[in-house]
Amino acid sequence: MSRLLIRKLQIDDYNSIIFNEKVNYVVGDNGSGKTTLFNLIQYILGLTSTKRLSFLRTSAKPYLVCEFKSKKVRISRNLDSNIINFEGDITTKVKANSLELNKLYSELLEISFINSYEYKPTLDILNFSFYSDLDFKKNNDRARIYNKILGYNSDYLDSIEKDITKFETQIYTDKQSLELVEQYKMAVNKSLENLDTDNSIFSNILNSEFEKMKFQELTNYELLNHAQHAYKEELKMSRIYIEEKLSMIEPFYNEIMKDINLRLGKVSNIDLKSIFDKKDYRSISFGEKSLMLFCLQLTFCTDYKDLTNGLGLLVTDDMLTVNDNYFENRAYEKLVEISQKGELQYIGFTSKSSNIAKEHIVFDISPWQGVKLFER
Repeated sequence: MSRLLIRKLQIDDYNSIIFNEKVNYVVGDNGSGKTTLFNLIQYILGLTSTKRLSFLRTSAKPYLVCEFKSKKVRISRNLDSNIINFEGDITTKVKANSLELNKLYSELLEISFINSYEYKPTLDILNFSFYSDLDFKKNNDRARIYNKILGYNSDYLDSIEKDITKFETQIYTDKQSLELVEQYKMAVNKSLENLDTDNSIFSNILNSEFEKMKFQELTNYELLNHAQHAYKEELKMSRIYIEEKLSMIEPFYNEIMKDINLRLGKVSNIDLKSIFDKKDYRSISFGEKSLMLFCLQLTFCTDYKDLTNGLGLLVTDDMLTVNDNYFENRAYEKLVEISQKGELQYIGFTSKSSNIAKEHIVFDISPWQGVKLFER
C-alpha cells in the first residue's frame, strides 16, 4: 500500500498552494472560493467534471504535484478537457473517470483486494478521501466504500446477484416457451393421429426437440442452484473477512471517538459492526450523526500501512456540519496528532481560523485574491 501526498496545487500562472505532508488549512470567508479550490483538486485528479468549477477563470491551466511512494508526478488537466496528463516519473495520458485511470492509480497506490473483480474501486477510494457537507447529506453506499478500503470489492457480489437475476428471468421465459411448445406438440400429435399416412418420423423429430428443450431447462435449473450456492458462500466469506478487518481497525476508531466525542453518550457506544449493519441513523441526532461520520471518515482515510487501502489523505470542505467550537477544537487536535505520526496528510478548507495554529495555515484567500482568482 502506497500513500498519496499532494505537494502543490498550481491554480494559475500567478497563484499556487504548497502543502506539507501533515496539516494544511486553506482559510477564507464564505464565498471566497474555497469550495472551488476543493473541487479543483478532485477535477485535476480526474474524479469530477467542470460543473463545479464555474467560477474559475477559463485561462487557468491548473496542475497538481503529487508523490506516490518514491514516484513524483505532475498531474494536469485543462479546463473542459477529459484528458489527464501525467508527467515526471510516469508519463502518460488517460481519460478522466475511466478504467484506464483506475488501473493507473491502482498501480501507483498499490491498491489490493482479496477478490479480482474490478470496475472503478480505486477511484471510489480516492474520491472517498474528499469530504464535504454535500457528501454528508448524500450519505449513500458508505458501507460499500468502507468494504473497498478494507480490501473487499463488494461490486463483485453485486455483479453475481445481477447475473443470477438475469438468469432467473431467462429461465422463467424459457419455462413459458417450453409450456407453449408442449401444447403445440400435443396438438400436432393429435392431428397426426387422425391422418391415414405414416407421420412417425415427423412426430419423433418433434418429440426429440421437445425433450432437448426440457433437458436444457433442467440443466439451467441446476446451473442456477450452483450460482445461488456460490453467491451465498461468497457472501458468507465476505462477511467473515470484513468482520475480521473491522476488529483490527476498531481500536483506532474507538480511540478517535473517545478523544473527539468526550461529551457524547450513546453514539460513542456504537461499534463498527453495528454501524455497518445499520440501515439508517434515526436513533441518533443530526449532530451525533455528523460527528460519528467524521470519525469514520478519519478512521478509513488514515494510513494503517498494509492493513487497509486507506490512502493516508483527507481533504475536507467544511469539516463538521455542526456549529460547535468544542468538537471542532477536539477534531483539530486529533487531526494534528494523527498527522504527526505520519499516518495522514490533512488538507482543510474552512472559514473558521481562530483555533488553527499559524504554521498550519498554508493559504489565506483574502478578498482581493478571490477577485483575482475567480470570475464573478
